[in-house]
Order: sequence, then C-alpha cells, then structure tokens
Amino acid sequence: MTKSEAVIHLSLTNDDDLDDCIEMALFKAKQDLIQKADHVFLFPSKEKRLALLQEASITLGYSFSEENEIDISPIATETIETAFHSFQRNRALLLGQLNHVKSFSGLIKIQQSIASNYRQWAMFWDLQFLDDAKEEVKRTSIIDSMRFLQWILELKTKGIEQTHLLKDLTIPDDVKHEIYRLNILLKK
Repeated sequence: MTKSEAVIHLSLTNDDDLDDCIEMALFKAKQDLIQKADHVFLFPSKEKRLALLQEASITLGYSFSEENEIDISPIATETIETAFHSFQRNRALLLGQLNHVKSFSGLIKIQQSIASNYRQWAMFWDLQFLDDAKEEVKRTSIIDSMRFLQWILELKTKGIEQTHLLKDLTIPDDVKHEIYRLNILLKK
C-alpha cells in the first residue's frame, strides 16, 4: 500500500494529526462492533476493512502497542439455561475487552472470538429434528436475548432442561427463527 492510498483509507486530511485520526477510526470501529456484535455474518467484510486500516496506519509510520491474547471458555452445555448464560457471559467478556484493544488487528481478534462463541452457541442448537420446512430466515433478524431466556425459563418450569426433550414440543416462531438463523451460521 502506498502512502497516498493509506491517507485515503484513513480519510486523513492535511490538517489532521495521524495519531488523532487513527484513534478516532479505532473508536468508531469499536462502537460499530458494540452495536453490531450479533451480526456475525457481516464480520468477514468488516475484517477486510479493519485489516486495510491496520495496514494504512503502519504504512504511514504508526506503531501499535502489543495486544493481549484473547481467551474464552467453551460454552458449558449441561442444561439449556447453562448454555445460554455461558454464551452470554463469553459475549460480555469479549465486548468488555474492547476497552483494552489498541489496534485494528486487535479488533479483528475480538470479532473472530465473538464469531467462535456464536459458532459454539449455534452447535448447541443444531437440532436435527427441526429440519422441517424452514421459513425465510432473515440473518439480521436476531431475537432479543431476554425473550430467549424467558422461553428457556418457561421450559425449565416444565422440567425441560435438555435440547433433546424439545423434539415433541411446539417451539415459538420467534425462537424457531433464531435457531434456524444459528443453523445458517454453522453452514458458513
């Protein structure tokens, strides 16, 4: 990448300070990830953009600090409720680590970890018996997590805490849509 290309990628003008410009671009990218953390289907295109911003910054002589490693625990799958809380805890921990990210490559690592957490969650919901006629699934239509938890807690009051016990139940449409959306994620 040339310096003139780097200037264009960072939207740097003659009046801008490189450090301020990079800091602002990093801040905007973090905000975007926070707002769209559940839109994992968009991550590959965002990753390309973040990689370009990283390269542009380095091309212009900016030096990023070393990033910390990102570790997440595998989703606990003893019960449906445990899996839900484990998934949400990992998600919250990853988003919380954004405060410590110092580079665009660090943001890519966070995105990849969020996507990995989602894949684990999707694997938990890979229910073979739900392969009936699937409705049109909007990949960006995500169920509210509290609505999902409400359904899980309703199941728990009925003594249903394992996914294999869902086979003969009628699953609410919004929950079924989310399960189908997660299954699409697994196939990507």
